[in-house]
Amino acid sequence: MTDPEQPQRDRENEDIPPPPVAGSKDRAVLVGVFVIFGIIAVLLSLFAPYTAEESWQLLGNQPSVACTSWPTADQALLTLEKVTCVVQVNGKVRDKLEVPPQIGEDELRELALAAPGVVRALGDQQVSRVIVRAPKLVSIVAA
Repeated sequence: MTDPEQPQRDRENEDIPPPPVAGSKDRAVLVGVFVIFGIIAVLLSLFAPYTAEESWQLLGNQPSVACTSWPTADQALLTLEKVTCVVQVNGKVRDKLEVPPQIGEDELRELALAAPGVVRALGDQQVSRVIVRAPKLVSIVAA
């Protein structure tokens, strides 16, 4: 026995294009998109479990999204290579320096005193005090 609705359902499925299979670059992008959507489905499973489960199955993953593990963070991407240090002269921001997070107070003090904005702001004034909170802040008090 044939189903009279079958031709209509076949036409509905024709609207969905197949995934591109051109070059290796396109394939890599497609794999990346699938990985990202898989992670989004796992994270979404706490707030919208039915939507996440349906998305998980549409991506072709088995078993349930509830049985998967949480994504792990890459520790290499969490380390900071540079931080921004604000340099103040008499309470006003005069310069910003990009420094490594493990910089010492003495080295940061020297860099701050040699910064162009600080030299311009100090002019002929003498420095009476330098407060260093490495690596984020250097405050210079001029006499």
